[in-house]
Amino acid sequence: MRRAANVVLAVITVLAGLPTLVRLVGDHEVMPFVLIAVTVPFLAVPLVILFVAHAVLRHRAMTALAAVLAGLNVLWAVPQFVSDDPGRGSPLTVMTANLRYGEADPFALVRLVKAQHVDVLATEELTTRAVEALRGAGLMNDLPYFTGTPDPQDGPDGSGLWSRYPISAQPEWATRFSSPGAIVHAPSGDLLVRVVHAAPPVAVERGTYKRDVSVLKKQVPALPRHLPTIVLGDFNATVDNSLIRDLEGSRFRDAGEQAGSGWVRTWGRQPGTVLLLGLDHVLVDSRLGVRSTSVHDLPRSDHDAVVARLVVRP
Repeated sequence: MRRAANVVLAVITVLAGLPTLVRLVGDHEVMPFVLIAVTVPFLAVPLVILFVAHAVLRHRAMTALAAVLAGLNVLWAVPQFVSDDPGRGSPLTVMTANLRYGEADPFALVRLVKAQHVDVLATEELTTRAVEALRGAGLMNDLPYFTGTPDPQDGPDGSGLWSRYPISAQPEWATRFSSPGAIVHAPSGDLLVRVVHAAPPVAVERGTYKRDVSVLKKQVPALPRHLPTIVLGDFNATVDNSLIRDLEGSRFRDAGEQAGSGWVRTWGRQPGTVLLLGLDHVLVDSRLGVRSTSVHDLPRSDHDAVVARLVVRP
């Protein structure tokens, strides 16, 4: 009986360890590996339980394996709960919101912009009708400056960048969905802001996710370094996927991690369901501190909006 229990637990431990292995070596934009990696946050507690079970059954090899797997997961999770000192500087609040084919409630979004005192807003899956609805709801009273390419077909292709301050539009990147950018002329000084909406790894068009990842890995590190820089939007990747980890590198950090916001989940908001994955991110460079981040329900969208309260360091 004990031997059978050891075998069953060993099989479960190996299966539970696969996401950790993928996280360790990278998913390399291979769809099954990308999808496996997103399960990493769900595994820390089960792996600790498996470690205890193997220890009780005195299965030394599997106890050691479970300890290593659990230790790695805890090691990766801890930085997400520990905040950094944002430093001193001028405040700036940014938000990213996926509008789900432009169907998100425009009045709810405008209320959120006003309540959070948002200075810069990125909108993904922005349609022509959504632009008109947002303008009708009063968005331009707070954020009068706009650049982007709305989708005229009520699809997911469009994106936009809205600002409280004047902007100078930048060329879009060659990603599957619109990717506007601009220099924002804020009172504290100019900032570079880029909007990202990467194709999902389950995109219908073969190879689209891999091509988008290739473009982002080329363009983000090549962004000019003379201005404080923000890259935000729907990356269709979690902090455990290679895309986010490669983009962070030594220059950028995820605002949620820098603020110690914990496990940030933004996608999966369907009727009767719960948020599952953190696909929406705000990446900032070292000239920006992060005071806090928060996630807010956006009616009629399957994504929650992410708000990051930043500090532009002098």
